[in-house]
Amino acid sequence: MLLALFRNAGSHIAISKTVIVLLVLFCNIAWAQNPLVPADTSSPYATLKSFLAITDAAGQSYNRYRESPSPDTFKETRQHMVKAATLLDLSDIPPAAHHEVASETVILLWEVIARQEMNNLNEVPGAPEEIETEPATETEVTLPLRWRIPHTGMVIAQVMEGERTGEYLFSPGTIERVRDYYELIQSLPYQRPMPSKNLYYSLQ
Repeated sequence: MLLALFRNAGSHIAISKTVIVLLVLFCNIAWAQNPLVPADTSSPYATLKSFLAITDAAGQSYNRYRESPSPDTFKETRQHMVKAATLLDLSDIPPAAHHEVASETVILLWEVIARQEMNNLNEVPGAPEEIETEPATETEVTLPLRWRIPHTGMVIAQVMEGERTGEYLFSPGTIERVRDYYELIQSLPYQRPMPSKNLYYSLQ
């Protein structure tokens, strides 16, 4: 019954078991005890770093939930997933579909990025080393409006309007095409340690 309701919702991303499982983590956000400190979205580096840290934490708490299901481990996992969703620019997605689109997109992005060779995050615009090497006369670092993860079509872009103006988020185009990226790269090995491997596939 729940699956039928989602299929009639007009979501931009096809509904799968992944959405059904992860949507539960996004439901009832109003009563979730969200962390007070928001994810850092001040630069492409900050957003990417935040995404990797939050999704890794989500994977670890999800493992704890599977090993020992409890309200606490469930709540912890949900909080991480909700926070990871704040790094997505969902402005092109109808509000009614935000939860299901965000839940699947977070997992797909995590799976795709983990298979990329990203040996030096300090080369990402906004990285601490980049800031430290700026001339002393500069008062602020000039960041690009958009930054593309090397050798991919995935973009972190500055929001230009709305209440999140100035923040760097994964772009609407990235969200739209993330399933295609995953299908192209899912057979490749991980390039970084993962607390939960092949999570998206296991939830199908």
